[in-house]
Amino acid sequence: MKPLSLLPFLISLCLSLLAACAPIQKGATQIISNEPKVNVAILKGSKDVEISGSNLRLVTNRGAKTVGENKLLIINDTRGYRLGRKIYPASSIGLQGRDIKVNGRGYAGEIILIKENGTLTVINKIDMETYLYGVINNEISSAWPMEAVKAQAVAARTYAFYKLNSKLDKPYFLESTVMDQVYSGQGSEDERARRAVNETKGEILFHKKVVAQALFHSSCGGHTEAAENVWGTDYPYLKSVEDRFCTDAPNYFWTYLSSYDNISSALAAAGYPPGSSREIRVLERSESGRVVTVKIDTFTLSGEDLRRIIGYSRIKSTLFNIELHDDNVVFSGSGAGHGVGMCQWGAKGMAEAGHSYRDILHKYYNKVFLKKVY
Repeated sequence: MKPLSLLPFLISLCLSLLAACAPIQKGATQIISNEPKVNVAILKGSKDVEISGSNLRLVTNRGAKTVGENKLLIINDTRGYRLGRKIYPASSIGLQGRDIKVNGRGYAGEIILIKENGTLTVINKIDMETYLYGVINNEISSAWPMEAVKAQAVAARTYAFYKLNSKLDKPYFLESTVMDQVYSGQGSEDERARRAVNETKGEILFHKKVVAQALFHSSCGGHTEAAENVWGTDYPYLKSVEDRFCTDAPNYFWTYLSSYDNISSALAAAGYPPGSSREIRVLERSESGRVVTVKIDTFTLSGEDLRRIIGYSRIKSTLFNIELHDDNVVFSGSGAGHGVGMCQWGAKGMAEAGHSYRDILHKYYNKVFLKKVY
């Protein structure tokens, strides 16, 4: 990558930090005519980080300089950032160069280090489309039918734009984990992922004049869920729809068995007091059949809270039934994930049945339109 000039780098970093002070604006819409850059937190809570590459340049608020070494160990220090014996007393530092790797993993674009809660956070500042190359194979398989991969590319781009427009109170818009979209840099890129992104370049989903929050999940178990039943916020384009295309999903049916004592221990660790009875039953379901509230002993909690406490890998969705067998509790369910928005396995099934990526998107996102913004 050609080294970038210092002034644009510092200006963009300052603008990112200033934007972090703005409150969240639900439904805010930016007019985009050129491909934007996104700031993605790729590492958080670290005491040190190893960055390697060629032609490395270190950028601070005092200027930029070429670094002699091809590998740097940057250590968190109360006075700033330690590189070898030298301390750089800055709120943030940046690194530019070619073939950059962070802890051995390759990333395009620029690397920025900031401090949060006394530890290092590493940010990858990268072009939107290049970012998407590193998302596709972490969310689905690029070996799936191309129309499904293209639908995923549009959904992921739209979600990233939504977060970009929200102006969160941090100098990055996205995390590289399931908190947003899983992103692993250049290591997961391949020709089919790049093709899907390139053939949909700049295409975004809108509801009226607002960028849609294009949520997606692994498999819906036959019926997607309305956003209001999961998070309490009504989005007109995130409604429940019937889906007969995800029956091949590996978690279309699942079962989890646990002792009642283990469930009680997990609830106690989450702050719920132990009860004297051994009652556990569903109190309310949504129209899609998902558990809205469940009663355990003397208290109630939401189906999503129960998943979080017991473990998302154990209770894979809120579309489940409960049976008691002596001292054991059996959860029998269908689907995986929160169930809102596009069902990824359903998208695969639709593509295999001959549907286009536009058909797929319009099935799962109600009353949206697709627009090429750059």
